[in-house]
Amino acid sequence: MPEQREWIQAYSPYQKLVPGQTYPAPFILTSTKDDRVHPAPGRKAAARLAGLGQPYFYYENLDGGHSAAANLIEDARRAALEYTYASGRLGLSAVEKKGR
Repeated sequence: MPEQREWIQAYSPYQKLVPGQTYPAPFILTSTKDDRVHPAPGRKAAARLAGLGQPYFYYENLDGGHSAAANLIEDARRAALEYTYASGRLGLSAVEKKGR
Protein backbone atom coordinates (compact mmCIF):
# COMPACT_ATOMS: atom_id res chain seq x y z
CA MET A 1 0.00 0.00 0.00
CA PRO A 2 1.42 3.41 -0.92
CA GLU A 3 0.70 5.01 2.46
CA GLN A 4 2.60 2.22 4.24
CA ARG A 5 5.59 2.64 1.94
CA GLU A 6 5.65 6.39 2.64
CA TRP A 7 5.48 5.74 6.40
CA ILE A 8 8.33 3.19 6.31
CA GLN A 9 10.52 5.41 4.12
CA ALA A 10 10.29 8.15 6.71
CA TYR A 11 12.30 6.10 9.25
CA SER A 12 14.14 3.54 7.07
CA PRO A 13 17.93 3.79 7.53
CA TYR A 14 18.37 2.42 4.00
CA GLN A 15 16.27 5.23 2.51
CA LYS A 16 18.31 7.83 4.39
CA LEU A 17 21.68 6.75 2.91
CA VAL A 18 22.73 9.59 0.63
CA PRO A 19 25.93 10.58 -1.18
CA GLY A 20 28.25 13.04 0.53
CA GLN A 21 27.49 11.92 4.10
CA THR A 22 29.79 10.00 6.41
CA TYR A 23 28.23 7.14 8.35
CA PRO A 24 29.52 4.91 11.14
CA ALA A 25 30.45 1.47 9.80
CA PRO A 26 27.52 -0.87 10.52
CA PHE A 27 27.76 -4.60 11.09
CA ILE A 28 25.26 -6.27 8.79
CA LEU A 29 24.48 -9.83 9.88
CA THR A 30 22.18 -12.05 7.85
CA SER A 31 21.57 -15.71 7.10
CA THR A 32 21.17 -17.36 3.72
CA LYS A 33 18.63 -19.88 5.00
CA ASP A 34 16.56 -17.55 7.19
CA ASP A 35 12.97 -18.71 6.77
CA ARG A 36 11.48 -15.42 8.05
CA VAL A 37 13.70 -12.62 6.75
CA HIS A 38 15.35 -13.04 3.35
CA PRO A 39 19.03 -11.97 3.24
CA ALA A 40 18.29 -9.56 0.36
CA PRO A 41 17.77 -6.48 2.59
CA GLY A 42 21.19 -6.99 4.20
CA ARG A 43 22.82 -7.57 0.83
CA LYS A 44 21.08 -4.51 -0.58
CA ALA A 45 22.23 -2.31 2.32
CA ALA A 46 25.82 -3.53 1.92
CA ALA A 47 25.70 -2.82 -1.82
CA ARG A 48 24.31 0.65 -1.19
CA LEU A 49 27.04 1.45 1.34
CA ALA A 50 29.70 0.11 -1.04
CA GLY A 51 28.29 2.25 -3.84
CA LEU A 52 28.55 5.29 -1.58
CA GLY A 53 32.14 4.41 -0.66
CA GLN A 54 31.17 3.88 2.98
CA PRO A 55 32.76 1.29 5.28
CA TYR A 56 30.70 -1.62 6.58
CA PHE A 57 31.12 -5.11 7.97
CA TYR A 58 29.05 -7.89 6.43
CA TYR A 59 28.60 -11.49 7.47
CA GLU A 60 26.17 -13.94 5.93
CA ASN A 61 25.86 -17.29 7.62
CA LEU A 62 25.25 -19.94 4.97
CA ASP A 63 23.53 -22.54 7.13
CA GLY A 64 21.73 -20.87 10.04
CA GLY A 65 18.10 -19.96 10.09
CA HIS A 66 16.33 -16.98 11.67
CA SER A 67 18.52 -17.06 14.78
CA ALA A 68 21.58 -17.10 12.48
CA ALA A 69 23.00 -20.35 13.79
CA ALA A 70 22.42 -23.97 12.87
CA ASN A 71 24.74 -25.32 15.58
CA LEU A 72 26.83 -24.22 18.56
CA ILE A 73 29.95 -23.54 16.48
CA GLU A 74 28.04 -21.14 14.22
CA ASP A 75 26.41 -19.52 17.23
CA ALA A 76 29.83 -19.00 18.83
CA ARG A 77 31.19 -17.53 15.57
CA ARG A 78 28.29 -15.10 15.35
CA ALA A 79 28.70 -14.04 18.98
CA ALA A 80 32.46 -13.57 18.51
CA LEU A 81 31.87 -11.39 15.45
CA GLU A 82 29.30 -9.29 17.31
CA TYR A 83 31.53 -8.82 20.37
CA THR A 84 34.56 -8.01 18.20
CA TYR A 85 32.57 -5.43 16.27
CA ALA A 86 31.08 -3.88 19.42
CA SER A 87 34.40 -3.72 21.26
CA GLY A 88 36.03 -2.13 18.21
CA ARG A 89 33.28 0.48 17.94
CA LEU A 90 33.58 1.23 21.66
CA GLY A 91 37.35 1.55 21.41
CA LEU A 92 38.04 -1.26 23.86
CA SER A 93 40.85 -2.68 21.75
CA ALA A 94 42.72 0.64 22.06
CA VAL A 95 42.35 0.50 25.85
CA GLU A 96 43.72 -3.04 25.93
CA LYS A 97 46.79 -1.94 23.94
CA LYS A 98 47.55 0.65 26.62
CA GLY A 99 47.65 -2.14 29.22
CA ARG A 100 44.65 -1.09 31.25
